[in-house]
Amino acid sequence: MRTTISIIAIFLLYISSNAQPFTAAELSNYTSTMTNAEVKAYIAELEAMSPYVKNFSLGKSAGGQDIDYFVMANPMPSNPGQIDRSKRVVVYVQANIHAGEVEGKEAVLMYARDVLTRNPEVLKRVVLVVCPNFNIDGNEPFSTMNRPHQNGPSSGVGVRHNAELLDLNRDAMKLETSEMRGLLTSVIRYWDPAISLDCHATNGAYREEPVSFTWMMNPNTHPWLIDFMRDDMMPSVSQALTSKHNVLNCYYGEFVERHNLNSGWISYASEPRYFTNYLGLRNRLAILNENNVYSDYKSRVQGCYALISCVVDYAYNNVQKINSLITSVEKSSADRGTFKAQPDSFAIAYDVRPTPNPVTVRANVMLESIDENGRKVFTKTDEIKPVTLPYLAHYYPTKNVVFPTAYILKYNDRRVIDNLITQGIKLHRLTVDTELDVEEFNFTSIKPEGRINQGHYCQQVEGAYENKRVTLPGESMVVLTNQPLSNLICYLLEPQSNDCLLYWNFFDKYLTPQWGRGYYPYPVYKITGPMDGVSLAEFGD
Repeated sequence: MRTTISIIAIFLLYISSNAQPFTAAELSNYTSTMTNAEVKAYIAELEAMSPYVKNFSLGKSAGGQDIDYFVMANPMPSNPGQIDRSKRVVVYVQANIHAGEVEGKEAVLMYARDVLTRNPEVLKRVVLVVCPNFNIDGNEPFSTMNRPHQNGPSSGVGVRHNAELLDLNRDAMKLETSEMRGLLTSVIRYWDPAISLDCHATNGAYREEPVSFTWMMNPNTHPWLIDFMRDDMMPSVSQALTSKHNVLNCYYGEFVERHNLNSGWISYASEPRYFTNYLGLRNRLAILNENNVYSDYKSRVQGCYALISCVVDYAYNNVQKINSLITSVEKSSADRGTFKAQPDSFAIAYDVRPTPNPVTVRANVMLESIDENGRKVFTKTDEIKPVTLPYLAHYYPTKNVVFPTAYILKYNDRRVIDNLITQGIKLHRLTVDTELDVEEFNFTSIKPEGRINQGHYCQQVEGAYENKRVTLPGESMVVLTNQPLSNLICYLLEPQSNDCLLYWNFFDKYLTPQWGRGYYPYPVYKITGPMDGVSLAEFGD
């Protein structure tokens, strides 16, 4: 029945609106979300509407489906090299990485249509890249049992995981899914967006604002980027949401103590396995959008639409400022690996403190009572209480290690090398046997975490570096840090970072002997001195 009604509605609206496409949310009066086929058909209609739209595939999903993304620009570049970054900025909007959190999928397609018909001038400065249905395998089948606490759509939604039961928003560092690998190679490295917006829905605090968002916040992100987002772009976007669109909004977080409205407001996910934090390590600006699961579906979709509009408008009005910042950060990050970095400049442990300015959240008052077993029970009421409280979102180092000039792989492990290459990291090789002073990390403890995480018993290690002089064979793989992705390199290869390849079991087979106790050293040497005079060739030459 739903399909028949949708077809009739689409036909009538097609006649009355000069063939503009409409989303399932609009056609159903905000009771449904789009199927995979409907998303593909909608993109095809956009492409037919305008020469400023071109559809692509970023690759196959785990289930074998093509994942569509499209580019909007005037003029349309035939490749990213044609984009004059002094005059244009690339913005990427991604939705449905968790396919039960559907409002971004509808909102970004609505926005793309409206840009073509109402505000095409934007596309002269903004090259807009859109992937509306990233987790295509999770999008169907719909069920009302998926996210049952979510306030619509009443026809049901998809699931969080992909076809391999993996969370795509935990895969940015280990790159085990075809979806994330395709995203990196086809969008992030190819179009090189300066700004990315990743659309989600919350699972947490009771509040009135339908829209919340925050910025990348891992402490190993270049501080100029974090300062810019916290002090400039995000306040501007928030103000525009309120003044231009009349949309209540706040920075994303949860109450430190769930039922204590004065306990503080915390954004707790700082690891780079999360896509937005990962992009920060790549020296790019990234926004996590979390729409309020308890707000009605229409408010979430329209609020997300307004957020997308405000982000694109900000980019349109600040092209030179954004691109100049990124250029400066790229140079600064590459300089870290040229034996200029200060000691103890890479964080392997960190904590959180409040940002300079507090936040105001329009919270639902919770009613406290005692149940029949004498336990406290908290019930949400409809009474709204604005509370101003510290925003715990500034992560700072509590333990640092020396920033290296290079890492050298003891074994040219294909899986490790493939990960680094897919990340876009430049690799070199020794051309001859070479004697070098290195730091070797020796383990005192290796313990897997107690619970399986994305199919892994992740490794928690303790130990210390020891200075050593070794002779390394020619063809040993060298990862120099005098390149823009230096912060990402350190995060992947520093053995005590909380999202490194060691943590995700990439080196397990090299860690222990077959017989007896004890551990082998970490099979990646660290160089903290100059690499002058070392004979290297680029990997692949």
